[in-house]
Amino acid sequence: MNKYLLLSLTMALGISATALAANPFSDVPKGHWAYASVAKLATEGVINGYPDGSFQGNKTMTRYEMAQIVAKALAKGAIGSDDKLVGEFSEELDNLGVRITKLEKKTDNVKVTGEGRLMYFHSSQKTLGDGSRSYNSELRTRITISGQLNDNWNYTGMLENTQDLTDDNGNSDTNFHRAYIDGKIGILNVKGGRYDTTMAAGLVLDSDGDSRDGLEIGIGDEEKLAGKLMYGKMSDDTDTKYFGLEFAKNWGKTDLHGGYYKFIGHDSPIAGDNPHIWNAGVGYALGKVTGTADYLQGSSANLDGDKKGYALGVTWGEVEAEKPGSWDLFVKYNDQPRGTFYSHCDDGNYFDDAQTGYKGWSFGTDFALAKNMVFKAVYYDTKEKGGEKRTDQRIWTDLTVTF
Repeated sequence: MNKYLLLSLTMALGISATALAANPFSDVPKGHWAYASVAKLATEGVINGYPDGSFQGNKTMTRYEMAQIVAKALAKGAIGSDDKLVGEFSEELDNLGVRITKLEKKTDNVKVTGEGRLMYFHSSQKTLGDGSRSYNSELRTRITISGQLNDNWNYTGMLENTQDLTDDNGNSDTNFHRAYIDGKIGILNVKGGRYDTTMAAGLVLDSDGDSRDGLEIGIGDEEKLAGKLMYGKMSDDTDTKYFGLEFAKNWGKTDLHGGYYKFIGHDSPIAGDNPHIWNAGVGYALGKVTGTADYLQGSSANLDGDKKGYALGVTWGEVEAEKPGSWDLFVKYNDQPRGTFYSHCDDGNYFDDAQTGYKGWSFGTDFALAKNMVFKAVYYDTKEKGGEKRTDQRIWTDLTVTF
């Protein structure tokens, strides 16, 4: 490399070439086009001349001389350890005693994120006129580590701690909640391991409870036609396995979605021999308002012989954690017999301890108090379908922070 090409290197290092410092080299006259750049690099200690005081700018540089310049720029923070120059001269830098380890090179491949949620709810339940009240408060903390394995594959792991704040003994539970890889094989999107998953957007299976051990294979995108195949085992102390097939199609403001889900195992909370559930739904967006309607049908009926359910929802606005002051309002109505869900996403009481199901209203709001701080408040009014005809009015609040 011709030494006068250091002007280009100066630009690459982000060092200003407009300094008025005196040039220490006898063979670089003040009127030379590279005078300011060479003077600045010399002042910064990035380059040195020869013992006779010359710069010898027309002389070709050796790789070792170039490596010395890169090492000094690295030491001064002008470039980072992931710079292409560092990678190019890594062998020479190692000989100079500048260690660029694989860990340093891959620092940007590993990301650590976190979430903390402080929750409180108050419940007022009645059975045949007799009432009872209860409340609960907990602090849930999640730390997620994700790393890029290569151009096509990633790894994600999550540690979760839950503290029961209503327990005088300070009951706390910590689990390695998720550990999975995801990536592409040709046109297929693949995920495998222990991860969170939903069925019918949480109407059949919740994503925020226990994770699942399984495999998912997806293809396409919703603008055209997207499909997903899922198979796995519940990690909720049961031997239940599941199989699912979903599709989604978007037409501008309208989207269609649906799925088929089968649960295999005698300890499933859904009655019947290997029960299955069908789902079909539509969503429509008009300005800030979004509406959804879903129909569900299970193979197993509840105590009253009911096996058909539906869910309706309307949302106005959109909360974004990174936008302080953003908010939404929502209202939902669910009428789902027990055979139409495995574990519901509803934070209201859906009476999963009996083969009845539930129906009822909920409405609430999400509000971004500050960047990455979102407050939620929801009121639920639900009742058991059949059985003891229990009712439950519940107020749920939580504050979620992300980092």
